[in-house]
Amino acid sequence: MKQILRRVLGKAFLSYEEMVTVLCDTESVINSRPLSHVSERDSELIHLSPNSFLQDFRQMGVPDLDPVDEVVLNKRIKYRQQLITDIRKRFRSEYLGLLIQRNEHKKHGREIKLGEVVLIGSDNVKCTDWPLGFVIELLPGKYGVTRLVRLRTPKGKLLRPVQRIFPLEVSSSWFKECQKETTHENANNEVSSESFRNDTAPVALKTKRGRTVKKPLKLDL
Repeated sequence: MKQILRRVLGKAFLSYEEMVTVLCDTESVINSRPLSHVSERDSELIHLSPNSFLQDFRQMGVPDLDPVDEVVLNKRIKYRQQLITDIRKRFRSEYLGLLIQRNEHKKHGREIKLGEVVLIGSDNVKCTDWPLGFVIELLPGKYGVTRLVRLRTPKGKLLRPVQRIFPLEVSSSWFKECQKETTHENANNEVSSESFRNDTAPVALKTKRGRTVKKPLKLDL
């Protein structure tokens, strides 16, 4: 059997578990060899083999069942959960902590722009639960400085002072597309209104000889 294993395996590189499986299969093949006469008739008794004395039933091969280490699986799940928890804590303390600083955009000379995605601050809600808003209109104050903005949220439109909004580092491309569509629609409306005016212009009445009929002027007595 050793020579057969050498010829079959050759220079194959097997891990410890794979080698143990191959040896168990080899052991099963050796123990299943017949020790008595093998009959061709099914009605006669089965032949004797070493497995007949080792176990109560005939079996060839090794069942393909791998032991599952539940402890290792639980460790990996706990490890992934710990990573998610650490990422959340770091995100809240570093990124959102920078966004919620009051008047940060004024210190760095940053102005609120149309199309920006912002966090809408609230004293009664955690910063991680603040809703997102979309700036659709800037309302300047007395000296042309933006003091109030109109926002669009999933629940509708609302007004908020710039001190209560915290812009993210992204701007929505949807606003630019809407601007292009609005400009295109306005241009089409202007063309259609001009054509409507031309179509609805009063037609000059003419006589049979081609003279233009003029409306008589009435004296304002």
